[in-house]
Amino acid sequence: MTDPVEQVRRLPARPVSDVIAELARLREENRHGWALPPVTLALSNGLSVRGEYVAAHELETPRATVLVRTGDRSDSLDVAYIPVASIVALTVHHTPATLARLSFGAVRERLGEAPSRLELERRLRGLTEWLSAEVGVAVAATVDWEALPRTDTARLDVGELLEDLRAALAGFLADELGRAAVRAGVRALRITVGGKASVTLQDGELCYVVGLDGNETSLLDRQDLRRALAARL
Repeated sequence: MTDPVEQVRRLPARPVSDVIAELARLREENRHGWALPPVTLALSNGLSVRGEYVAAHELETPRATVLVRTGDRSDSLDVAYIPVASIVALTVHHTPATLARLSFGAVRERLGEAPSRLELERRLRGLTEWLSAEVGVAVAATVDWEALPRTDTARLDVGELLEDLRAALAGFLADELGRAAVRAGVRALRITVGGKASVTLQDGELCYVVGLDGNETSLLDRQDLRRALAARL
């Protein structure tokens, strides 16, 4: 699995206000689910406050305020109301489980057990059989296994990209015009690796390049994948 320290080194620098806004978004999306990482707020008066982010009020206004549950006890009911204008630095006390959630997309959360290479080959065959049936022509597929890192995360990523490809292609196959474009443009699928995740379509071969930085793989998100396909079909 990927070293969490290496994942930390992939985090992008963001303004404190952006991090607070992302904390607010995550809290609203999953208020009763997994816990956010604790934070320490350094204030302009030299004090610092450590605790659990709870809520924000009127961000991006002069009245912007954050609410933090403080105290050393897990059952503490102490809270602090802190003007965002007084915050000069913010420390996020990550665990390996929280890194991906607050990484602005730089670290992806991979869940579940990594599929075997054999299982991925079966999924790939299922994808090509489905696509061939949809467009009415045979579509072949290959994976550059030798270039892919032999890691759980790499196999998880291949499994995810196969799902992403099927979802993206299904959008184009929803009508006859899109089906005709896929039929005319795609005769083969190829999965390989490169410096940056990308998609190319040349001479009938749709090539999905898995990004690779050291042993860390990366994918296009589904929206970027759909846009890339739309630009090439």
